[in-house]
Amino acid sequence: MSSKPVGKKRPRIPKVRTGCPISYLKSGLNVHIRRVKCDESRPECKRCLTFGAGYCDGYEYGLLPKEQPEKKRLLFKEECQALVRRPAPQIDPSLEVFENQLEYHCFRFYMEDAAPSLSFSNQSIWHHLLLQATQGQPFIRHAITTIGALCRSSKNLGRKNVWATSTHRLPQHFRGCAASSASRQSRAFALQQYDKFLAGAKRQISTNPDMADVYKRRTALIVCLLVVCIETLQFQYTVALRHAHDGLRLMQEYLDTVPGTGGYGTSSLSSHVIEDELVQQFKRLDLQTLSWFGARTPVDHTRFKCEGSLLLRSMPKEFANIEEARSYLDIVMRRTYHFMAYALKGKVSFLAFHDTVLGDSDLDIKECWKNNPRANVSGSILDPVDGIHIEQEKHAAEIRRWSQAFQPLFHSALQNRDESQLLETFLLKIHSTSLTVRLAGILSSSELVYDGFKPEFKEIVSLSQAVLGHPNSEKLFAAGSFSFDIGIIYPLLAVSYACRDRTLRREAISLLESKSWREAQWGSSPSMHVSKFLMAVEEDGIETDFIPEWARARLSSIEVNTETGQARVCCIRGTGESAVSKYSVWH
Repeated sequence: MSSKPVGKKRPRIPKVRTGCPISYLKSGLNVHIRRVKCDESRPECKRCLTFGAGYCDGYEYGLLPKEQPEKKRLLFKEECQALVRRPAPQIDPSLEVFENQLEYHCFRFYMEDAAPSLSFSNQSIWHHLLLQATQGQPFIRHAITTIGALCRSSKNLGRKNVWATSTHRLPQHFRGCAASSASRQSRAFALQQYDKFLAGAKRQISTNPDMADVYKRRTALIVCLLVVCIETLQFQYTVALRHAHDGLRLMQEYLDTVPGTGGYGTSSLSSHVIEDELVQQFKRLDLQTLSWFGARTPVDHTRFKCEGSLLLRSMPKEFANIEEARSYLDIVMRRTYHFMAYALKGKVSFLAFHDTVLGDSDLDIKECWKNNPRANVSGSILDPVDGIHIEQEKHAAEIRRWSQAFQPLFHSALQNRDESQLLETFLLKIHSTSLTVRLAGILSSSELVYDGFKPEFKEIVSLSQAVLGHPNSEKLFAAGSFSFDIGIIYPLLAVSYACRDRTLRREAISLLESKSWREAQWGSSPSMHVSKFLMAVEEDGIETDFIPEWARARLSSIEVNTETGQARVCCIRGTGESAVSKYSVWH
């Protein structure tokens, strides 16, 4: 028999785990690169020296030592019993500044849902400035909570009629609605928070009544802005308008002290105290009071229609960014709005709010037209003023200059429809186009003047469709949302009552009807009702596409009862002696 040779056994030597990368990967895994032995000589192993440079990277890239598990200290029996007896925390540490969970949730709702939609262009004041102000003045936190609770209530209620809600109780057409119990509770809580805010603001201002102190003036301006926002949210537009005027006066007194601007400044003298964002917010608040309220004095209109003349002379031929374009458009819009109010001698106030029941008699309707210059449609809307048409053309030229400087920026935004600033770019274009149309018709006694602006109407409708169809639009135009700025409702309403093209008019009304949201004093649903009423009046008995002058209607007034939600819109159809009155009432 042949025996198999016995193989020589290799000596058992411990594996090397701290050698150079010639043996192991740089990542530290136990996998050989060349499956060779490292003798661990220092500073370099023998094999590395033999094969020369480049064969190995050295020891510093070798395996990392394994982390030793942290030894946990054993607890004594007494310590374990103490931990068991100690109750687990039930409230988030951030809740310590809030009185209860509901206040915390409303505050969070403001930060996450309400604040992003409160402004289309000046979100920093609602996202940062006001929240920072709560650190120095804790009572401002109650105002933030109030806004959050009211916005939360509005979204939960999901109602279509957004004209009316009493500050003390829900309107009659919502009482007894079981589905609104959560909203009713939220509104009651909002009023409690509002009372705390007003009490704290009164104490703060009464103890330091000297408004010459710029810090005290800043506090008063913030309080005024919050009051206007809260009263507008509660549909108390008359109260909001009164406080808006007080805030605008207070801000103007401060701007009058800014050297070199003649009181027409758009930035702050002490920006470290009264921020530029706060100044700009009050400038936009002025636009809200001018949109359809004839509320400022003729002296104000005479002065502010010339606001920023020196600034407009430096308007560039091409805007560098969206912020620069917005700043110049704000100046152009304020000047133009004040000019139109000046041209109408402050007599126009289409929108009126009451807390009493509206009468339905023809006598009451005629009374509401008595002081409205548009009621006399047989001749000119206003007495001719020397040079008024020249001044109108000057303002129209300013709008054209702005549009030309904005055109490259607008075309650039169209190339990338997903840009974050695309919505704001569209809004600026909508506002400038709408301003052009309204200025052109302000001095005309004939509604036929608007027939030449069909391209402008088409552009407003098209851009509004793009705004509502944009993926980010739900952050700003969600159903039940509220914005403190003027967005697209007012321009769409202008299209629906001034454009007689049946297709464009119905497209504008359809956008207003698509969802229910609010922008300052304007609501999409009431604006839709007004538009449908005017369209029905004008198209009654007209079978052709063209609506003749005798069938066209002028919007005379809109009166709203804030207690019952009842609204009445009045118009005059025709011209001269053949003019007839029409009105509609709805809840």
